[in-house]
Amino acid sequence: QNVRYIIKLVTEGKETKINELAGDVICITAKGKPIKAKTVGQQNYIRAIQKNTITLGVGPAGTGKTYLAMAMAITAFKANKVSRIILTRPAIEAGEIKDLATLNAALATGVKTIEIAADIEADEVVLINRSVVINGNNKTLTSTARRAFNVMASEIEIIINDLNIDVATERVGTNDVRGISIFTDLHNIALTLNNCTVDFTHDSANDWAYAVNVSGNGTSHNVTVNGGRFEGANVVNVHGANNVITIKNAELNCTYSNNDMYYGACIWVLQKQNSSVYAEGNTFNGDNAIAFNLGTGTTLEEKDNTDNTKGLSVNGDKYTIYSINGLKWLAEQVNGGNDFKGKTVVLGESINLIEDYDTGNLC
Repeated sequence: QNVRYIIKLVTEGKETKINELAGDVICITAKGKPIKAKTVGQQNYIRAIQKNTITLGVGPAGTGKTYLAMAMAITAFKANKVSRIILTRPAIEAGEIKDLATLNAALATGVKTIEIAADIEADEVVLINRSVVINGNNKTLTSTARRAFNVMASEIEIIINDLNIDVATERVGTNDVRGISIFTDLHNIALTLNNCTVDFTHDSANDWAYAVNVSGNGTSHNVTVNGGRFEGANVVNVHGANNVITIKNAELNCTYSNNDMYYGACIWVLQKQNSSVYAEGNTFNGDNAIAFNLGTGTTLEEKDNTDNTKGLSVNGDKYTIYSINGLKWLAEQVNGGNDFKGKTVVLGESINLIEDYDTGNLC
């Protein structure tokens, strides 16, 4: 390679450069090898470092940029021209996220686009407090924390594409588990999930798990789900006010089995919060569930959804009961003294009290 380069210099009439290259030695290694420029470009690079406070080296890999910069730094340090050497590198390179540590580092340092390159085991919650795009590349993040992801800052935009989230946490008591959760008291967060999945693999989570959760007292969030498959007791669970929830072409599976409440919902929104829900092209599933449980003040626009749920639906003053669980809830409300004047209760499906329930408790 050196011979070819010398021939090139001679051909171009730059014979004088040969002696200059041979003579400009930066330093000598511990084994006695001289470090010096091998090309005119490298020589110009060295002189730029010598003359300037900051030098930016741009070029193909393997052309000596880092090697020569280190040689110059060590030479300056040994000559007492600088007091220390600082080594830096990009926090995360594209396609480099293969474990929890590098994922957390990328999120903490503000990397704008993160590529997940391998399945990740997470034994702690992953915190998001900056705008970010996470490309999951159909990899799986398996979490043993109560939250797989927690969004911790207002006024940010988060886009997660093609990521599978498995929450393997055992629920203890009334401690719920969540896939992706927006923390309480936050505002104006845009969260978009494209072709993602959230599964809860421990049976204890069935009755108190939320795939996508908006915690209380926050306002004006915009949550969008495009495609994918999600499960939970309330699959999409929304507190706070003035939120916009858009769910399109997704499969929402309510796993609620009626151990703690009367039914679950595929999309649940707290009452009197003036939020809006748009649902199109979705499939809603769940034996002890309803598709929508929307409080007063929440508007709903839906189109081309397939509703396979069999629980109890509430639409204004009309209650439609689809299962023994819905009937049980109605009995509890009446026995508790709640006023049902002006309300309509409709039995939407046959119920076998003898097989399914102790009728004495309904009196």
